[in-house]
Amino acid sequence: WCEIVKATYSYIGMLRMHAQNGWPEWIYEELKQIEEVSHQYADEESPDDLVETLAEEMPPCFPLPPERLLDGSSLFFRFDADEIRRILDDDMQPQNARIDFMSSSFGKYDDYEDIKVPEDATETIIQDLRVIPADDAFDPKDTNISPQIEPMFGTLFWCHEVSNDWIQEWNQAAVPQEPSIDVALPPQNPFVPTRYDLKDLPSTDSRHPLVNSSIKVCTSVGKKKQWFQATVVRYDRNKNSVLLSYEDEEEQWHKLDHSADHFSRD
Repeated sequence: WCEIVKATYSYIGMLRMHAQNGWPEWIYEELKQIEEVSHQYADEESPDDLVETLAEEMPPCFPLPPERLLDGSSLFFRFDADEIRRILDDDMQPQNARIDFMSSSFGKYDDYEDIKVPEDATETIIQDLRVIPADDAFDPKDTNISPQIEPMFGTLFWCHEVSNDWIQEWNQAAVPQEPSIDVALPPQNPFVPTRYDLKDLPSTDSRHPLVNSSIKVCTSVGKKKQWFQATVVRYDRNKNSVLLSYEDEEEQWHKLDHSADHFSRD
């Protein structure tokens, strides 16, 4: 896991290098376009979900103007290279990191039946965290090391300090530089849409009120005339003809006596 974290900071170091040399403008524009498409064509929310979403956007700590309550957390409005650089340099430091491990192979409740959540457990548990020093060996399978319990959900957990050697190694990996591992910025996505208008159907497969409808066709069979059930599967605008699919799966083109405008869509 230490190597995974190191690889993460190598990527952050590469981002810092790009932040110093200037970001490629297409990155922001591509992300902005993707979010605009996602927002414009998002599934419609139910009224109760929409009310909940709006309520979450309205607290004073998240000061969105009223006209941006519906899209403020979804769309991109301004590219701030200085703020990105500040976050990379000041916030995304190994000293600020918290690495979480989750597992179902140890820390089972049956091993710690005597551990109880204090009745007065409150949010002040953050000040009461017991952190195992980095120099002390830690084995979560050792039932002699009692876990702590998150008061809201009753989750068992331990806190172990990260060693200074690892911090220094991660700091070195996070220096603005070309990464030593095979990572890079993603290439441009050629499939991000920029136009939303619909193309006209080809002339050999155009719109017609009869398309997908079931009709009966009168055809001469010898000296008699018979009616056959068929489905209109295609319309050729240039030839003013429809392609019919019969019950025996045979398909035939038939020329119409009238243009498409003659037929009612009702």
